[in-house]
Amino acid sequence: MLAVTGSLFSQKIENGDFENTTANSDQINLSNSALNAILHNVTAFGSYGDVDIICSSTYGGGGAKNGKWYIALTGGRTDIVALRLTEPLKKNKIYTLSFYDRKDRNHPTQPVSIGISNSNSNEGKLVYTSDSFPEVNKWSKRTCTIKASNNEQFITVFMESGSVSDWVNIDHFTLSESNKTVKDSIVEIVSLKKDSVLIMNDVVKSPDTTFIVHHDKQWVQFNKRRLNGRRYEIQKSISVSEDEISVFLWDKNKVDGDIVSVYRNGELIQENISITKEKKELRIQLESGSNVITVFALNLGKIPPNTVAMGTNIQKYKCITLVSDLKMSGSLEVIYEPNGLATK
Repeated sequence: MLAVTGSLFSQKIENGDFENTTANSDQINLSNSALNAILHNVTAFGSYGDVDIICSSTYGGGGAKNGKWYIALTGGRTDIVALRLTEPLKKNKIYTLSFYDRKDRNHPTQPVSIGISNSNSNEGKLVYTSDSFPEVNKWSKRTCTIKASNNEQFITVFMESGSVSDWVNIDHFTLSESNKTVKDSIVEIVSLKKDSVLIMNDVVKSPDTTFIVHHDKQWVQFNKRRLNGRRYEIQKSISVSEDEISVFLWDKNKVDGDIVSVYRNGELIQENISITKEKKELRIQLESGSNVITVFALNLGKIPPNTVAMGTNIQKYKCITLVSDLKMSGSLEVIYEPNGLATK
C-alpha cells in the first residue's frame, strides 16, 4: 500500500529545504560554481553569482523556515537558482508550488519570481511573481499554480527587478499535483462592450455575442479581472480598424527606474522593459474584438506608484498615463473592429 501511494505523485523537489549540503557554517557571497559544489540538486547560474547558504540566525531575524538551512539571493537576475525535480512535470498537468520568503532588516528586497525550465542553466518560462514584497524578519508563505507546458524538470527562482544590492531569504519549496488537466483545446473569450471586461469560458458555445475571439487557454494567468494573480484596471479604451498596432512606452515625468512587462489578453508581449525618456515601440497583433494591453509592474521605482506614458500610432498626438503597483495593473483596451472606424 505504501509503495502504491508513493507512486501516485512522483514529481517532487529534490532539495527544496536545502538540507542536502556539505556546508557546515554560513557561506556568504558564493560564486555560482562554489554554491553548486556544496548544495546538491540546486544549480546557481545568475549573471553575477552571489548566492548564500545560511544556517545561523544572523540574517533575517531567525533561522530557517524548515530544517537547518535556507538560501538567499540578490536581485535583478544577478542570482538565479534551478531546483531539480525527481521527474519532469507532465505536460498540461496542473501543480501547486509553495515556498517561503523573508526580508533582512538591513537590505532592500523585491518580489520573488518563479519559472519552469528544461535546463538548469536557463530561467525558462515565467509562471509567477509575488504580488507583495517579502516582510522584514518574517517568513511569508507564497503559493502559485503552475501549468506544465513542456515536461519541465526544473523550478527556477529569482528576483526579476532590483540589483545585486537587493537580497531575499527563501526556504521550504514544496510541489503538489492537482487532479485537474488543461486540455490543448480552444476556448471562447467574449468581449462585452457595456463593461469592457473579458469573460473566459471553459467550453466553447455558439457565437451569439458582439465579438468572438479564440486562443489557447492560459491557466489561471488571465481572466475577466486578473492577470498573473493581480487585478487589472482598464484605464482607457480605443477602437481601431487595423489588425496591428504600435504602442509606445516612455516616462514623461521624472525617470525613476520603473520596470514593466507588457501583456495582451494574458499573452506576454515583452518583459523586463525599463521605462526611460526614450519611446520604446512594441508592435502588437490584434484579435477581433477586445484586446486588453496590460502594463505589469515589476517594481515601484524610486517614486511609487509605477507610471508609464503610453501612446499609439492610431492616436499620434495623444498619450495616456497607466498607473500600476504590485497589486493592480493599468491597462489599455484596444477594440479591433475590421469593418469599423478607428478612434480619432
